[in-house]
Amino acid sequence: MAKQKPKSKAKATPQAPKGTAPKGRAVKGKAKLKSSKGSFGINLGEMFFGSVEAFFKSPLQSMAAGLITMGAGAGLYFWAESLLDGNEGYLRTLAIILAATVMGTIALPWYFYSLARAEGKKISWAAPFSNPRLFWAQAVCSFWLWAAITLGYRYLLGIPALVAVVFYAFHGYVIADGGADRGLAALGNSVQLGHGRRLGLLMIAAMLSVFFVLGASTLGMEEWSQTAKVAGAVVGTALTGSIIMISGAKIYLVLEKDL
Repeated sequence: MAKQKPKSKAKATPQAPKGTAPKGRAVKGKAKLKSSKGSFGINLGEMFFGSVEAFFKSPLQSMAAGLITMGAGAGLYFWAESLLDGNEGYLRTLAIILAATVMGTIALPWYFYSLARAEGKKISWAAPFSNPRLFWAQAVCSFWLWAAITLGYRYLLGIPALVAVVFYAFHGYVIADGGADRGLAALGNSVQLGHGRRLGLLMIAAMLSVFFVLGASTLGMEEWSQTAKVAGAVVGTALTGSIIMISGAKIYLVLEKDL
């Protein structure tokens, strides 16, 4: 009988050390903002309820900034709406953009206080006013943001408005955090923060928008006077808006750390 050749031992495939990826395979890092907790490295429920808790721990600053912002916004909006109608609708649109720009500029302290609440820091009432130049940067950001939103809702099925929100949502936090002292630079930083995460940001924005609308529910109270409806909506949206602003600050901090 012919002798059988002994079976050769198969070479063992070298194993990569623990904690490293095999050669030729990309390591999944934070760039995709995914973790066991969910999108953006944090659980969305944890983010929301954490924002509620942070707000009620020290509500005065955020609520005051929200009331001033939403109150000014309501007054300016009704002023703009009453200016022109009919064939001169384009001037009315411009008036709404300018009114929204003023409201957005006034909102800068709201960004400061929300960012401080998200970080668990104390901040003085005067902190947002230490550098008046930042209000000019906020005004530039607000103009381009609200121009895109206002015109976007009127044309192309509102798609430009959604794009503007997703791209420029973090400009105020960038300014408040010292990331930029010029408007266009802040907008550019906001665009970079959301790179590769647009769809997730859009979904989060949609969910938070539903919560914001709850604050304006008094507008549907038929038995209330018009003044009471508007006053209730201003207070309600200042409350829900403050919580949303803190949620936005939490998302910003995660994105900024990963940038």
